[in-house]
Amino acid sequence: MMNWLLEMPNFYVTFGQRFRRQPHPASDNIHPDGYVKIEAVTYAVARAKAMELFGPMWAFIYEEEKFEKCKHYFPRGEIKL
Repeated sequence: MMNWLLEMPNFYVTFGQRFRRQPHPASDNIHPDGYVKIEAVTYAVARAKAMELFGPMWAFIYEEEKFEKCKHYFPRGEIKL
């Protein structure tokens, strides 16, 4: 029997520099040198999830392929909420 479950794409949410010096309302762990990974079917669904979690207080959402090219800018790695 075939397994019809598919892996969902990963999207990566980053945060602005103001959270270097002030706490983010969603979590004290949020920092501009880190990112939050969101699994979602599409970019639009990932964006809606980011809005649900963080309101408008995030900078960018990257698709996995594009994020791999700039991941080195986020040395703290993945932020666990």
